[in-house]
Amino acid sequence: MKAHLNIFKELFIIFILLIFSSDIVFGQATLTKIGKFNTGMSYGLSIKSNYAYVTTNTSLIILDIKNPDKPVTASELVIGSPIFGLSILNNYAFLAASDKGLIIVDISEPNNPNIIGEYSGRGNMANVEVVNNYCYTIDYEKGFEIIDISQPSEPKLISNFLLTARALRIQANTAFVSDPINGLIVLDISNPKDIKKLRIVDNTKGAAGIKVNNGVLFLGSYDNWINVYNISNPQSPQFITRYTYPYEVSGFVVKDNFLITNYKGIIIKDITDKSVLKEPISFAEYRARGAKGMAHEIVVQNNYIYFVKKGLTVLKIEKDYSRSHLTLR
Repeated sequence: MKAHLNIFKELFIIFILLIFSSDIVFGQATLTKIGKFNTGMSYGLSIKSNYAYVTTNTSLIILDIKNPDKPVTASELVIGSPIFGLSILNNYAFLAASDKGLIIVDISEPNNPNIIGEYSGRGNMANVEVVNNYCYTIDYEKGFEIIDISQPSEPKLISNFLLTARALRIQANTAFVSDPINGLIVLDISNPKDIKKLRIVDNTKGAAGIKVNNGVLFLGSYDNWINVYNISNPQSPQFITRYTYPYEVSGFVVKDNFLITNYKGIIIKDITDKSVLKEPISFAEYRARGAKGMAHEIVVQNNYIYFVKKGLTVLKIEKDYSRSHLTLR
């Protein structure tokens, strides 16, 4: 009887540990939470050198992550409006700052960022991507816009295309824009002053996030799927496969041959084989106790995963060599 009680106690202890553990091993690697920094509600995230750039409801916060387990504040630039989108090119940060429009910040000195240019279209700017001398933006009220930033101190609107948009990706002379109502829209931007709609991709209503990796486009949705397309010819996406999930897929990352989604944590799948007949292989998962909802942005650098929601969280990817030959770099 005493032996049975001891076994029961041991099982009970294991059960409690499983419930209250924030790190759970799945697949072939372990994700361990090593760092946290409270910035309040956060939306955009970029990593450059040893700094993490985080946008919030009011500010651009620059964190020193030289030691990923101990992020510290390098500086904070107050903007005064929610900053939903962030893109970094060279020594400039481009902020999609809702009602304040596009704000260009000189970040050559991370400890002392300075606003050098602004464009306000009196709309609600929510997303931004920068390529060469052009800034491509999504405005909830005015749609897709192209802004000339050849002189960062004097950004100028070149053209816009009215649609209901959420995310965008630029590839060659093509813009891919997700429209939840109509689907994935393909735009010809070879002439920035004359945007032309090429097509709306079939079966993509509910479109949300977009990622491009090695000539392959991944389209996430509010309807719990990710479509995969070959875009070797960007103007004519060719369907490859669809992955289904028990949750919406708006924020996600594609890194090497890994697909990283998030829902109450981080989920990594190996997508080396993109066959429609096979489900992605589980590589690792991190379940955070008490975490709810989706991370707003995820960045993978080296063997670390950084994501923002109510602050910055840092996970370390630790490979189990006894389980797999795979690695995530």
